[in-house]
Amino acid sequence: MQQIICQHILRWVEENLDTGLGIDALARATGYSRRTIELWFARHFGMTPGEYLSRRRMTRAAVLLRVTSLPVTEIATLLCHSNNQNFARAFRRFSGKSPTEYRNNEAWD
Repeated sequence: MQQIICQHILRWVEENLDTGLGIDALARATGYSRRTIELWFARHFGMTPGEYLSRRRMTRAAVLLRVTSLPVTEIATLLCHSNNQNFARAFRRFSGKSPTEYRNNEAWD
């Protein structure tokens, strides 16, 4: 059962990258407590669903920065960041570069 729920979490994250929904909504969708799904997911994947969701959003941002000419502020909005500064900080923690530096870098990370 845990493996089925973990697979459901992976699908849910992909379907909700740009909805702004968080782990509490995920817990409601599964019918299990937040703590239970965090434990099961961490056991299977070595990170919490929240960490996974954050990484997937930053990965999506990295792709959008490289393959589109969308402004950084629009990418931040698409991925439900409250403001551009929060997005830039989160992206720097993720990639080690600002969104603009990442976009202008010749090599893909």
